[in-house]
This record gives sequence, structure tokens and C-alpha cells, in this order.
Amino acid sequence: MTIRQAQLAAFGNVARMSFEQRLQNHLTARYPRVGERFGAKRVNELIALGIDRARKYGFKVEADVANYCDLMFRFGPEFDRGVRSSWARPHLNNRNEAGSLRMQRILVAAQQNRQFEINPPSERNMA
Repeated sequence: MTIRQAQLAAFGNVARMSFEQRLQNHLTARYPRVGERFGAKRVNELIALGIDRARKYGFKVEADVANYCDLMFRFGPEFDRGVRSSWARPHLNNRNEAGSLRMQRILVAAQQNRQFEINPPSERNMA
């Protein structure tokens, strides 16, 4: 059996849509105010933006991409570019380390820079 490029692309699209749906469920539960404020369409746009940016930074593992999106919701969509989150840039731009190691470093730094959160996670939804 031969699988054509179009079929492979379709599998990829289905996998991405499934991932985006799982992320939407997780992030709207963890950050309910974001979902309430922006609505499902804008949340989905932010998730798509987050996935694309995570990939540009070299994050390939689903968990790392999900963590990147979580950071966007927590610190704002421009967390990778803003002055208030300069703590993240050295880790994002360090291509000498594997993506998962860089993400772990970013998550530690995020805990140390919680004062810059614009959307703290809901205490009752700390998944």
C-alpha cells in the first residue's frame, strides 16, 4: 500500500486539530478568565499562534509546545518579545540545548518571575 503526500498531510492536519482541541480544553480550564474575555475563536487563534511560535523556537515535542502556549496565556501573547519577560529570551534563543531542556529552564524561570503574570492560573484548575 502506498500513502500519497496528500494523505500524509491530511493525517498531520487531523493530529494538529486534535492537539489544538486538547490545548483549548486545558487552557480554558486553567485560565477561565481568558476564555470568558476573548471567546473560543480568539482562544483558538492564540493557540494556533502559540503552536507556530513554539515551532519557530525549535520546540517539537507536544508537551513543550503545550507549555509554550500555557506561558503565552500566563504571561501574555507577546511573552517571548516583551520587556517584562526578558527572562525567557536567553532560553528561547539557545539552540545549543534540546528543546525539552530549554523548556524546563523556561518553566523554572517562569516560577521565579511570577510577578509578571497577567493571567495567573486558576487555583482550582492547576492541572
